Amino acid sequence: MKNMPDYNPTASDPKLDRAFAAIRITGSDRLSLLQGQLTQDMNELAPGKPLLAGWTTPKGRLMCLCWLLDWENAVWMLVPTELCERIAQRLKMYVLRADAQVETSELTVQPANRESLTGLPTLNGQSEAITTNNCLYNDSLFLLNQAGLAIGTTIPTGDTVAWRLANIRAGLPSVWAETYEAFVPQMLNLDLLGAISFSKGCYVGQEIIARTQNLGRIKRRMYGFQAITDINTLPADPIYAENGATAGIVVDAIASETATELLAVIRIELLTQTLSLGEDGSIALEPVTLPYTVPETI
Repeated sequence: MKNMPDYNPTASDPKLDRAFAAIRITGSDRLSLLQGQLTQDMNELAPGKPLLAGWTTPKGRLMCLCWLLDWENAVWMLVPTELCERIAQRLKMYVLRADAQVETSELTVQPANRESLTGLPTLNGQSEAITTNNCLYNDSLFLLNQAGLAIGTTIPTGDTVAWRLANIRAGLPSVWAETYEAFVPQMLNLDLLGAISFSKGCYVGQEIIARTQNLGRIKRRMYGFQAITDINTLPADPIYAENGATAGIVVDAIASETATELLAVIRIELLTQTLSLGEDGSIALEPVTLPYTVPETI
């Protein structure tokens, strides 16, 4: 497998400029509300420790991936803008008699230009080794250090395309409108990324997710690829095997002037074949090593 080269992406396609938004959950029962819905253990959430989590249907299909932040006496769910209202309205259905309020926020959520952060007031929180949930924050801004995604009132603007490319290279998945309910969490390696708790108890979709894990029925996984072409590939586009059969689908992709880098969920038994973005095999994909180990056998 090859490592990703240094490509410079361009946002020529409006679909590349994917925005994020925030859902704000307040009230004394906010953690217990989310504990019964999300794949993460909400007891692990702390101001200095954002969490990556999934929310699934009862059949274990992901409706969204979100970053969870403990900030300003609330839990904040950072989700794609295109799914934000849909997710917020569905979450409100589960409040019932709980002391919890769910609302979309007008605060800005966007990639941050980290070089400009040096001019901001002192940021508290972790500042040593950068990991997938390392963060910096103060009263007006919360920055996810690895993802370079920030929420607040004044944010040094970053590049959405570069941010998505960084996530692809880090093996961090996304769920967009095109892939709503397309994956179970293990397909997107959430178990490998520490985004699923297998000990916290019941939550929506837990039975399917636990059975998939315990019975070893994970037959599709997310892997990194590159194609030496500048084709604009979208989430849910098919990936083909050598015989033209569908081997998987695109999770996310960014095209530069010379290459396309992507994450894709692939049937594990087809990994040894030459995969392609074209049904005729014309756009071959080269496997790329992700920063964590992904099983290549069932």
